[in-house]
Amino acid sequence: MSKKILLIAFFLLFVSTSKSQQWKIWNTTNSNIPSDNLSCLILDSNGIIWIGSGAGLIKFNGTNFTVYDTSNSPMKSNSVWGIDKDKFNNLWISTIRVEGQSASALMKFDRVNNWSFYNTQNSGISNDNQWCVKVDTNNIVWSGHNELNKFNGASWYIYDSTNSPLEYSAIREIFVDRQNNKWMENIFFGLYKLTNDTSWKIYTPNNSGLLGGLIPKIREDNFGNMWISVNGGINKFDPVKNEWQSWTPENSNIISYYPWGLCISRNNTKWIGFGNNAPLSEFNDTTFIPHFAPVSTGAPQPNIWDIKEDKYGNLWLATKSGLMEFNKNGIVGISNQTSIVPDNFKIEKIYPNPFNPTTKIEFSIYKSSKVAVKIYDIMGKEIETLTDINYSQGNYEITWNAKNFSSGIYFVTFYINDNFFESRKILFVR
Repeated sequence: MSKKILLIAFFLLFVSTSKSQQWKIWNTTNSNIPSDNLSCLILDSNGIIWIGSGAGLIKFNGTNFTVYDTSNSPMKSNSVWGIDKDKFNNLWISTIRVEGQSASALMKFDRVNNWSFYNTQNSGISNDNQWCVKVDTNNIVWSGHNELNKFNGASWYIYDSTNSPLEYSAIREIFVDRQNNKWMENIFFGLYKLTNDTSWKIYTPNNSGLLGGLIPKIREDNFGNMWISVNGGINKFDPVKNEWQSWTPENSNIISYYPWGLCISRNNTKWIGFGNNAPLSEFNDTTFIPHFAPVSTGAPQPNIWDIKEDKYGNLWLATKSGLMEFNKNGIVGISNQTSIVPDNFKIEKIYPNPFNPTTKIEFSIYKSSKVAVKIYDIMGKEIETLTDINYSQGNYEITWNAKNFSSGIYFVTFYINDNFFESRKILFVR
């Protein structure tokens, strides 16, 4: 890669450092959230965040968490796997029966006091257990178990292996596009598209560019392209041109084979969460850019199940390590009173940048602290620790010599007292 190309790539990726808070985290150690293991989330019209977990349905108003479970509400199971809202702002909640619980059902909640539930005893639903739920543009409710359920508010219709191409296999993801087509995973068998509720199209690795049959998330971008997270990588599909693209660790710098969470922001940026402790990644259709959550030194990055964007452009992440909020330009629209940024440390500068082959890292300590400075490559792999010791008050400078590494983008990552502080991009050009 030429120096010119590297320089262009660097300045396209470079984000100027800001003192604004980028991350907030709520877990069972610092808040009253009842569980760290979160499966899904949705934002309602009032900006309230509703979260699915193994401990029930959780409501978060930005300050306090309220839980609805089998002990204090009509919830039939505490294992919530899916949430959506209808045009009347009712919540629809899919649940699964787990060990120690005797029931489950598809739940409806007006977000105040009124609840309804649908199971095989009181409705035409196919199964008490439902993996996912989605409301289409006509306010029809769709849910999935090993069959696809359609509910118009009065009656149920079941699509299964006897009356449709669906195999008897879990449907864990349903997505409704702008044309009201339903896209779904039929686990191990591929991606299914249902048009006008009657016409089916099936995409498999054998007849298309689909990477595999395990599909955690399906989303649509601003141009009508479908984006599919697959165990193996990311697919983009243009239904009009019938064109497929794929990004895997073999053909791109995507950091993991296991993309779980997927969100397409209003500016068409793709945000990807992973299931094997890889960092949240931003994708600009060319390069995957990792964003490291502020975990303790040596601790893994969180597994990210679901991602949603709020009206301010902040991302909300349902993870196996709690609820997280992220904005690379600084969280907006909230109080940052619980900032994770310490006031006893300052990064002065990293220069030269770009560099060849050495760069100097200057920082100031205002109160005795343990400081770790680590270097990560573009794939998020730690390649070198420059320091990891206690420092007294003062100004310091350390040098990184990259002579044993290839040209490219790297991240200088700072940890203060074993807590993530900040990452800065640097460019090594031979």
